[in-house]
Amino acid sequence: MIFTIRLRSSFQAEELSGLSALDALREAEQCKVKVSLRQDIGDRLGGVWHRPSVLCGEAPEAYPCFKALFRGDHLGVEFSGLGHQNLLQQEGLQKASQRLQGHFPLPLSRTWEALISDDSFVIAPHDRFQPKESSEVFSHLVQARRAYEKHSFPGAIDKDVVAEDLFKAAGAEVDSHDEVVSLGMILVRAPLVKRFGLSMLSLRVAALDGISTNLAHRLAGSWISVLLFRKGFSSIVKEFFAVGSFGAKEEKSVIVPLRRPVASELAMLASVVPLICTDVSAPFSQEVFAQTLRAEKEPLSAGRSVVCLQKCSGWMGIVKVTIQDLKMASEQF
Repeated sequence: MIFTIRLRSSFQAEELSGLSALDALREAEQCKVKVSLRQDIGDRLGGVWHRPSVLCGEAPEAYPCFKALFRGDHLGVEFSGLGHQNLLQQEGLQKASQRLQGHFPLPLSRTWEALISDDSFVIAPHDRFQPKESSEVFSHLVQARRAYEKHSFPGAIDKDVVAEDLFKAAGAEVDSHDEVVSLGMILVRAPLVKRFGLSMLSLRVAALDGISTNLAHRLAGSWISVLLFRKGFSSIVKEFFAVGSFGAKEEKSVIVPLRRPVASELAMLASVVPLICTDVSAPFSQEVFAQTLRAEKEPLSAGRSVVCLQKCSGWMGIVKVTIQDLKMASEQF
């Protein structure tokens, strides 16, 4: 199905006479644009006025459209996201020194900001008994609301998460309830609904004699996203991911036998799902580890891993070593 903002019914050009959209369309079609960059020429839906086109068929018919970005248009999402980012930065939010960004190291700040599509959020530590209204994250929220109101930016205030101790951001669930903090922990994990829904489904699948390759592929992908929060538990899985990857290669889903070792892996994952989380309050190690696999052409070390270790002092030392290692990654070990 193709989604579009164009209406199905066409109109005579005379019926749309006087509308700025029709005048702009005619003016654009009379100009021959030589550049080929999409951001410069748009989608070229108008074509040339004297030729049939998507918006204007055999003249003088015309198809009106909503004045909005195309749904499902990736470029449109980029435009809207960048506009949202620029608005917040113009008002003093989403600072580079404390912003979380993909493919960038974590900022050395106690306050983290991020923007994912149309969702902006702030994460910062505060005293357990501090009123929410006096916290740093609440001040960011007030500042953002003022910015949206100033620029007439639409939004749903009732959906705002206001300085909560349990919240979801960027696909992660952060739990800093008093009960958890009193145990000396702050937990980050996959959302509760996802973890236990996936656990129940995996237990039901484990009781079956077979599984479709499509379902195996979806289950494997879901478990990978959960295991990102505690990668050590990935050691439980040895064969199930192979079944899932087989499903990704097949165009048509087929039923394959679910051997008991594979079913046992699913049951084990479902059993330990409450433990698959990260305690972000844990102290950082002052030692940085790196691992590599030597070339198989060396018979004495074929298939063996080499682990390197370097001691660092504080956050900055760890970041410097990490960046230096990334720059040397293309060199032979």
